[in-house]
Amino acid sequence: MSTNYPLGIDVSYAQDEMDWDKAKSQGIDFAFARANYGLKSQDSQFHRNWSEMKRVGLLRGLYAFFFFNEDPIAQADFTLKILQQAGGDSDLPLVLDIEKYVNNGVDSTSAAHRVEATQQWLTYIEKQTGRRPIIYTSYYEWSITVNSTAFNDYPLWVANPSQAAQPYMPVGWDKWLFWQFASDGDNAGSRFGAQSSSIDINRFNGSLAELQALGSRSSSDQTIPTTPPAPKPTSYTVQAGDNLAAIAANFNTTVAAISQLNNISDPNLIYVGQTLKLP
Repeated sequence: MSTNYPLGIDVSYAQDEMDWDKAKSQGIDFAFARANYGLKSQDSQFHRNWSEMKRVGLLRGLYAFFFFNEDPIAQADFTLKILQQAGGDSDLPLVLDIEKYVNNGVDSTSAAHRVEATQQWLTYIEKQTGRRPIIYTSYYEWSITVNSTAFNDYPLWVANPSQAAQPYMPVGWDKWLFWQFASDGDNAGSRFGAQSSSIDINRFNGSLAELQALGSRSSSDQTIPTTPPAPKPTSYTVQAGDNLAAIAANFNTTVAAISQLNNISDPNLIYVGQTLKLP
């Protein structure tokens, strides 16, 4: 992976009290902090993260976990209230975090409702902030939640920890703005100043100057660098330290699907150098 692209991290209460001086010393240029978990709670570390990110000179962004079974406008207002209490400024556009919430109502809401709720939050936030929000999701999360091509004019922050040169894209997009490309476990957490847990590592699809410019763009002039979509991988060669669960997660599939395709009776019995077909 090229090292010429700006790197960043995303954090929440899970990292506890971040050492942001240490994070900055590792060469990151930007960071996203979680603001809220739907209407259920404000992230307990948000205000500290927000002020510390500014103190050490990082470009700042926030993300909001979204629940389809909660009022989208009320959730958006909650996010804006948290931001206002923290000073009201964000360098980067606000982010809507779309993930699966099987135990929180996603199965009880219709596909049409999920599309409409997503659009309501995005439209409202854009109207209130004057900037087009970013959507954070992965191929898998998007496919079982919104699964619509109607949002491809929104910037994409794609989650896909992968060894591939480009991420596997959710339906509707052929370019990405940010890519969450690695989640390197506790070693990464320690390296970037986390007190606990791991840290996700991200890249921006452009130069540092373009990233800095994004901080001052409005909806009307916001542009997204164009990147050709990566072809879907069809196979993977097992490396030292791999397990089937991690491989499935990296390629947005399941252990069961890989096992069935490769006639694997025991998911624990894979070996280095083995070539696995991917669904």
